[in-house]
Amino acid sequence: MIFQGPRRAPGRGRAARGVHMKFSDGTELAIHGLWWIAQHQGGEPVSLSDVAQAQGVSESYLAKVFQRLAHAGLLVSKRGKSGGFQLGRPADEIRIGQIARVFEGESDGEIHTCADTTRGCLARAHCGVNRVFERAIARMFDTLNEVSIGDLVREASNPVARIEYSWLR
Repeated sequence: MIFQGPRRAPGRGRAARGVHMKFSDGTELAIHGLWWIAQHQGGEPVSLSDVAQAQGVSESYLAKVFQRLAHAGLLVSKRGKSGGFQLGRPADEIRIGQIARVFEGESDGEIHTCADTTRGCLARAHCGVNRVFERAIARMFDTLNEVSIGDLVREASNPVARIEYSWLR
């Protein structure tokens, strides 16, 4: 995940509303890939090429992302002529926070690194910055874990939302 600081409105010197946090491409692709599979699998495995084509990404990159998801138990890979990928568990049991943890790190230390490891800061024991990031990261994952792939599928089935998500067909 990349923290990019306050977003600036184009051509203006003031910050736009809120801050901008960007997850890795792997996280974004994993969420969209699982979402697409949940919408299209119908009990049968979905081919890697179908998902890659729908997402507009290379099969080789998507294969690496799906391999990590399979290792985490979020996807199941079926080999053979009628092979492909299926969700590793029901869509309502796959939480966005679980997916993000696969790609962003299992520990909060992989998301935020204390300055004592990068710049030799000596304030670690008394540093409020680390505590702030620990709380923020915990809250972020609590929020991400409130939403499942199943929730996203139901939202996308809403006629108004279908227009916004039309690129995922």
